[in-house]
Amino acid sequence: MANTNSHMGWHKLEVENTMNGMAPKGKPTGRQMMTTPETKPELVMLYSSSSVSLGVSRLDSLEVPQIDAAMEKHNKSINSERAFDVYARPFVPRTFTALNESPATRVYTSSSRDKEFSRYLPHFIGQLFAGTEHPDLAALLNMQFLDSDILHNSLTREGYYTYFLTCINLEAQAQQTESSSNDIFKAHIQTRDYQQQLYNLQVPGLRENSLRIERDDLVMLRQLRLDHQGLPYGMNAWLQGGAFTGQPAPGWTGVHYNASVFGIHKASETLVLRIEDLYPESMLFNVMFTMQRKRFETLIYALSLVHRSLQSYGRGIWDGLKVSNFNQRASLDSPRDCWIRRMLIPTENDGILQETLNKGVFRHSLFDEQLNFEQMKAVDSIKKRDYGDLPFIISGPPGTGKTKTLVETALQLLNSDQEIDHMVVCAPSDAAADTLAQRLRVHLKPPELLRLNAPSRTFEEVPEALLAYCFVEDATFSLPPLPVLLHYKIIVTTCRDAGILLWAKATNRDLSTCETAACSLLSALHKQSYPSTRRLHWGALLMDEAAQSTEPESLIPLAVVMPPDEAGPSVNEKKNRGPLLIMAGDQKQLGPRTASRVDAVRTSLFERLFERPRYRDHPLSRKRVNTSAPYFVLTQGMLPIIRPPFSNLVRNYRSHPSILAVPNVLFYNDTLIPEATGTDSLKTWTGWKGRRWPVLFACHDGLDEVECHGGGWYNHQEARVACSYASSLVRSGLIRQDDIIIMSPFVAQVRLLRQMIRAKPYDLWEVNIGPMEAFQGLESRFVILCTTRTRDRFLDQDKARGLGIINEPERFNVALTRAKDGLIVIGNLYVLAIDPHWTAFMSFCRRHDLWDDHPRQATTRAALSNGCMMDPWQPANESMPPPISGLETALVYKEDNVEDERGALSKKLGFFGFAAEDGSMYSSGLAVEEALRDDVYDEGDVEDDEDWTQTAA
Repeated sequence: MANTNSHMGWHKLEVENTMNGMAPKGKPTGRQMMTTPETKPELVMLYSSSSVSLGVSRLDSLEVPQIDAAMEKHNKSINSERAFDVYARPFVPRTFTALNESPATRVYTSSSRDKEFSRYLPHFIGQLFAGTEHPDLAALLNMQFLDSDILHNSLTREGYYTYFLTCINLEAQAQQTESSSNDIFKAHIQTRDYQQQLYNLQVPGLRENSLRIERDDLVMLRQLRLDHQGLPYGMNAWLQGGAFTGQPAPGWTGVHYNASVFGIHKASETLVLRIEDLYPESMLFNVMFTMQRKRFETLIYALSLVHRSLQSYGRGIWDGLKVSNFNQRASLDSPRDCWIRRMLIPTENDGILQETLNKGVFRHSLFDEQLNFEQMKAVDSIKKRDYGDLPFIISGPPGTGKTKTLVETALQLLNSDQEIDHMVVCAPSDAAADTLAQRLRVHLKPPELLRLNAPSRTFEEVPEALLAYCFVEDATFSLPPLPVLLHYKIIVTTCRDAGILLWAKATNRDLSTCETAACSLLSALHKQSYPSTRRLHWGALLMDEAAQSTEPESLIPLAVVMPPDEAGPSVNEKKNRGPLLIMAGDQKQLGPRTASRVDAVRTSLFERLFERPRYRDHPLSRKRVNTSAPYFVLTQGMLPIIRPPFSNLVRNYRSHPSILAVPNVLFYNDTLIPEATGTDSLKTWTGWKGRRWPVLFACHDGLDEVECHGGGWYNHQEARVACSYASSLVRSGLIRQDDIIIMSPFVAQVRLLRQMIRAKPYDLWEVNIGPMEAFQGLESRFVILCTTRTRDRFLDQDKARGLGIINEPERFNVALTRAKDGLIVIGNLYVLAIDPHWTAFMSFCRRHDLWDDHPRQATTRAALSNGCMMDPWQPANESMPPPISGLETALVYKEDNVEDERGALSKKLGFFGFAAEDGSMYSSGLAVEEALRDDVYDEGDVEDDEDWTQTAA
């Protein structure tokens, strides 16, 4: 067997003893050193103070010999109740795991796509200003031990930094644990391109995003030496002789490779790794993954900037400047609360009192003529900025047109009198950001719109129509030079990739610093007075799907548009009150994807703001609406009132009313109005039951089984039922394969479904199959939902890990509201009945016989229909029956009375398919159940008819 030391010269290696914590003393010859953790962090990671390089922060990891107290508290209750952990990691012999802890010789692989902001800054803002300000991470990250008890305290201005630094640390620890759970032992790596030093690695679960990884991320490899039995050579004897004496383990080459991810192929679950100077021996490796370190550096940088601004109360943005007009300086520097406080912790004082009714007429020239009344009302309020100095929130349930409203808002602001010439538009994911850019490009030319991508993104991932709106340098997505960047009217990016602007110092704060210094220099050179007014470059921040982004992630684009330390008033107070913050989303759907299960970590800024009294307790909020009163209506008797800094979208353009009925009453206070057309296209399918509405609950009792390598649960019988339904639909000729979605909350069931449906006798290759998270924000004509779970003994473990669809209301809501024309749910009625949300759905199906029994239950159903026995299934809590939606009531009324009732009632129910159509936009916004009453308004609701000259607020 070859001696490792004999290859030292060929590898040009740098040796370091990681067991003793020795860091590299120099840079390997001819190779760029990467800032990466020196060892695989098997233990919890906390951030410690470290030096900061020019433009790019470096945070050294502190390896803690025991679990942090905060994580111990979080996991204690779970571990104490765990008698049998079905999610436990597969057993790996110590002969393999000990290799990952052995001293190593390091080989570093450089990244060719990382943006070196230290080189970029001089070209961006010039040498004079490049070093004016750097993030003082060494001073800010001085808390070595964080206690999660702080998360139980009320969020205040003074405690904001500590609160969210704790959240970031908890998420970092959880992501490190999650990454370690994906480690692979004895993995075979294949050569892909020897000249470019590229290799293929198969990673189970990569297709379902079970591993958080991107291009240029770090993957750590240790090449094994095996004996004739396929075990690491000499490890048993080495372990018995004292494993931790500091001697290298004999079962591997002793060379630790820090590889870089060159490409990701999810369909084949393959990572393409770039491994410099790999000397192939066995080509079998222990593979170790780590958290995405650079992402956390950006989160902490943004938090530190926000913290600095929150502490700047009363300071003027003109401090240090020589202004000739003393009175002008005094007016500009008058003490005032900072802008970022109003955006993060708004109060009643930040609003504006409304004393007169709205006119109800919009005189804007719309870019999208299809906007409905509520959407136009939102755009009008934002354009006028008549609601105060605080975030404006667009509450958009599924299919109500959140993105459409946000796009119209962006275009209107560019043409408003608020002097907004440039803005940032972002979303949590690349897919959502691409959707925004696709819609904006219809109205903007490439010099006006930039789709800013991370350098790690591939060209194949970007829609072809958007490539002309991207900046490319050296065959990599990049950031354009300063004159080009500042010319764009709108920059579209993700919340996390907004960090590119942050590190490049293309923020309002940095640009203001440059302007201040430049104007001061000009004033000194040319005796030129300083301008009396100054406008911020970024005038607005618009965030779509804001409920899917954690609050620290939302701080990144906020830090980009945030004014200098004090958002002081300008000479023209009306036109310059700081940047606008507009957020659109729905907190009742899936929230941010986090590794931590701590509520504070998982709560978005969008959701937290909506729970503040300023929004939650407003008389016109969705939560406060009284379905027996006028619908979201502002009357004279309610004045004066604080103007609502939000808008409730209510018209659903996606789903059949029967699909919408249960989510509507459970999550949206029965406020949604179905406006979709053509949703009866599958009515003739023979599989519908009862009233033949396009909703079906299919019972089954097949046993769920657990996959041995961590994929979760699968269910053969359920998979066969789902494939049979899909096959029947395709054979009917009513629908194409690619219009059908089959989803499951478990990765193992997704794999089984894909394998089964593409084999005989089904042979369906175009049906879309995936986990529920993959379909967030999407829609399909037909959805088949596999709940998979048929045993209740493991529900607590599912809940602790955020798996499954039982006792997960957001997942429940997303799963049901993806469907347009048809929905089938396959599940075990007794297990699902544990969850009150599922009880409500099954009660809805049972009331209208939208029910397909398992063959073994058919006899029971027959006996029930003959009155021979009692129904064996009842809602879990009969004292609190499931609520009944107004949409359900309207559907029943329509079906039972359509031939008898044709008067005013049929007109009000026109959007359900009745004969009459109402030309007024507002009248169709009345709640369905109001139409079922003889008198829509009770006496005393209003004083006289004049008070009914109202508008939807």
